[in-house]
Amino acid sequence: DGTCNPAIGVCDVGRTFTPTAIADTMMPYMNETNLSGVKAGLMALMNAPNEGFSSPIYYVGYDNENFFSVKECSWKIAACEQAPGWTSDMTYEYLGYVGNQALYGDLERRVYAMYSNGTVGVEIGKTPAYQPTVRPWYNAEQGYGAPFALASTNGTGRAYSRSFPGGCVGITGDGTCPETVKLCQLGESTVATEIAIGMKGYGSITTEAEVVEGLQAFLKSIGEEYGAPQIYMAYDTTTNFMVKLCSYSTAQCSTSPGYVAGDDMVGYVGSSAVYGDSRRRTYRMFANGTVGAKIGMEPNPYNPLVRSWFSDDGYVEPFVRASTGLLGQSFIRQMFGGAIGVSLVKTCPVSVGLCSVGDTDVPQNIIDVADTYNTVTNLTEVKASLMRLLHAPNNSAFSAAMYYAGFSNNDFYMIKDCSFPTASCESVSGWTPDTVYLGYVRNTAVYGDDVRHIYAIKSLESGVGAEIATTGPYNTTGRPWYSQQRGYGEEFAFASVNTTGQVYVDIFDGGVMGIDVVGLKCPIFNLCEVAKTAVPSQIASVMEGYEDETTLGGVQMALRSLLFAPNVTGFTSAMWYVGYDNKNTYLIKDCSWKIAGCESAPGYNSSMRILGFAGNVAVYGNSSRRIYPMDWEGNIGAEIGMTSAYDPTARPWYTQPEGYGKPFKQASFNGFAQTYAAPMKNGVLGVTGDGTCPVNNGTTSTMTSSISSVTYTSTTSTSTTETVIVVTPTSTVSTSGVNFTNGSVATLNASSSSTLFVTNSQSTSTSSWMSSVATKVTNSIPTNKDKASASKKLSGGAVAGIVIAVIILLVILVLAALFLMRQQKASKRENPYTKDRPAAGVVNPVYQTPEGSLDVVRGRANSQLPDSAI
Repeated sequence: DGTCNPAIGVCDVGRTFTPTAIADTMMPYMNETNLSGVKAGLMALMNAPNEGFSSPIYYVGYDNENFFSVKECSWKIAACEQAPGWTSDMTYEYLGYVGNQALYGDLERRVYAMYSNGTVGVEIGKTPAYQPTVRPWYNAEQGYGAPFALASTNGTGRAYSRSFPGGCVGITGDGTCPETVKLCQLGESTVATEIAIGMKGYGSITTEAEVVEGLQAFLKSIGEEYGAPQIYMAYDTTTNFMVKLCSYSTAQCSTSPGYVAGDDMVGYVGSSAVYGDSRRRTYRMFANGTVGAKIGMEPNPYNPLVRSWFSDDGYVEPFVRASTGLLGQSFIRQMFGGAIGVSLVKTCPVSVGLCSVGDTDVPQNIIDVADTYNTVTNLTEVKASLMRLLHAPNNSAFSAAMYYAGFSNNDFYMIKDCSFPTASCESVSGWTPDTVYLGYVRNTAVYGDDVRHIYAIKSLESGVGAEIATTGPYNTTGRPWYSQQRGYGEEFAFASVNTTGQVYVDIFDGGVMGIDVVGLKCPIFNLCEVAKTAVPSQIASVMEGYEDETTLGGVQMALRSLLFAPNVTGFTSAMWYVGYDNKNTYLIKDCSWKIAGCESAPGYNSSMRILGFAGNVAVYGNSSRRIYPMDWEGNIGAEIGMTSAYDPTARPWYTQPEGYGKPFKQASFNGFAQTYAAPMKNGVLGVTGDGTCPVNNGTTSTMTSSISSVTYTSTTSTSTTETVIVVTPTSTVSTSGVNFTNGSVATLNASSSSTLFVTNSQSTSTSSWMSSVATKVTNSIPTNKDKASASKKLSGGAVAGIVIAVIILLVILVLAALFLMRQQKASKRENPYTKDRPAAGVVNPVYQTPEGSLDVVRGRANSQLPDSAI
């Protein structure tokens, strides 16, 4: 007659209050010791679920191995006819199973007849020994587990599990329910993407009707296969939604304003456009997807934009929940115009922050896998390459919307992770929500075109599926990320999605590796501006005092300290190091940089990511540097080799002026490197980059040809026939060639202001070579002179000033001499030049200057600066 509650589908049970009701009802029956108490427990279990609930089997196990179960015999898969003691004339509606060591003295379960009126009948049999604590359902994460075989029907079933203090509730379904996404595998599902798709447009609601519609859409987009105590989302407009699933005790629905006991869910909505303030309202919600009345309002305003989760991504650091005092954690995914969050009932490995991915092995792992992909020539190899790239990060805590590798021949391979709404997988024709990854490939040798071919990849284990779409033409080497410096670049528009973001770039022979960062703003570290950061001062501060180490433990502590010394987000460099006046030295090499030349180090192998070099005569007995493998956590392995004798004080970087010195040819790499050097107490620190930074404190030299005006710097390398030309454009320059006298071409990739190095290996004069430049480049940069001498050079005006000053001084001295001669004739007058000098160590006030400003010309200031530091 319409007065019955709607039936609760077995697959919806996780959205209902039923698991919580069973847990709350059965907790008092954990330690029963007599038959009447056991039968009372069976009756309580049968009556515990909400009206409308039906399941073939539901049960409760405890840590002490006690057990209660109710089978509904109307379900075929309950297989009541297979129960011990069952006979063909039995017509029982239910069977009750009980395991209780205290009462029965064993682990066998007793089987009782039960009736719909809640009474318990006679014992009809018993099963073999049964331990609930070793059953898969007992130890499973909350939700539906993997399917298992049902002996009763030759079909499959699934168990829904919900733990509580001291035990676990289980509910068996018929195998048609989707497996619940494990909370620590949310990043391997498309749950967040499906929510983002389902909730498009609800950030601008203005009416209560749209509130209800939004809550219904939110619940629908979450899907049956997903459950958590709280799922929430917010938009840049501050409009926000949250659903609490009351089947989770940690949801604490009872604390929600206006909560009606027994309700399946509570919905929260915040919208200043609808309510006129920023306080969230609460709504009744039910497992069948309906939204009931508005029931309450939070007392305090809520602004999601200032919450830390709104700007996070992935699994965040665990924290203590204010509401429970228990350890909690959240999973966050950025979406276009907002963020989606999930409260967890367990702790999962913290995700690698995309703004700190450079501090992990992930970039190098991707490079190790992808650096030969430009030689792939058939479709089988293409698909194998995509799967290797999918697994390349080799870090379960890492995920990104997109990561890829591009090559100088324009080949391109990319993985899109569809768990990120910002990957926009739904915009690809042919994508379905069960496709967790997409693989993109451009390979002209295989496909004969310049477009990217898109493949569906269902999971990490599924292999590459069918090609589902193609993109338009894609010029790999023309993309901004391909010519970006290492590290995080400036924000720019992505070609594949309608948004802006950043790219983390690492460079390898013949190509570039990129990781997209969408929805976050990562600090940009420009190695050419290292002097403007805290890196030099922190290295100097941390490494002060390590020059006098006398034990191996002290040496290794120095290396570990140097590894972490920069302590600036985004910092990346091929090498950073310190040398001391006593000739001790410490060096860190980041092997992801080709110019670090790790492969040339004695004992190196490709699994090593960082090398530490230590030179210490007191510890090792000679001036050779010992080499140790290291990792980003500061662990140091056994010594793998040593270099020849090394004296840091004799190295060019030790005596160069503070700042970047001139580029030099790196012996271990066919390219240029450059060192930033700065003084520190009792020594000098250095940071090596890839040779693209303007030289510090130089002068400008401009050449004008009949074609263009070019500012350049020239320096002769160790090869007398090679001249390096440094060109730095200040504005966008159309890509063009520089013609050498023998007809070879070097491309000027000057799409942004950057320093470029092109080499003239001919013996022609610099002026002849420069006159062949076929593109207009204008700028003024320092010449690459010897800075040790350049720092002492003076401008023409300064020289003139000094000459005039010297003439004036000579005139004054002559006048003073005449004056003294006259004074000597007046013996009774005081001679001011016979007064006592200041005591030892006291500086005459007439000559006080800023610290070290006079002594620098002579060498050291207060024994704290290297001889040529300034």
